[in-house]
Amino acid sequence: MSPRLFWSLLLGALVLFGVPLTILYLRTHERVTETVQLPPQGEAGYNPLYVLGQALRADGIEVHSRPRLDLQQMALGPHDTVVLLQDSSELPAPAARALLAWVDGGGHLLVRTPPPAEDDASHEAEQAPVLPAAPRRVRRWPWLLVSALLLAALLSLLLWFGAR
Repeated sequence: MSPRLFWSLLLGALVLFGVPLTILYLRTHERVTETVQLPPQGEAGYNPLYVLGQALRADGIEVHSRPRLDLQQMALGPHDTVVLLQDSSELPAPAARALLAWVDGGGHLLVRTPPPAEDDASHEAEQAPVLPAAPRRVRRWPWLLVSALLLAALLSLLLWFGAR
């Protein structure tokens, strides 16, 4: 058998069996794209502020993440920022005083307020918050009304004298 005849028969056999098998495969199988959400691993699994730290690092800002507030180990500078994720009412009194003294020296403190479900009278009776609370109700309506009337009068005078 000549090599030309051999390769021609081999190519014909491949086409004879390959084309129907390819058509059968394409008709019986469907391409499906499936996205599987995996749980976060490493620091992202236990640190809810992990993405914030990555964004700050991308901006060239030095970030240190710690599981607990330890002011002696942290060595905070006068213009550093601390993001306190735990409830400030659960902070020990000496640590809260040291933290407030650091803030008075120029430090920045960001705190999380407790969720509304935890803000009931029994929790407040157990332990008073160490950090001072903001006033609950502020009456601003009379001042807003007076300032709006003064602003309207000023604009009227400007329009009246500016039109002449």
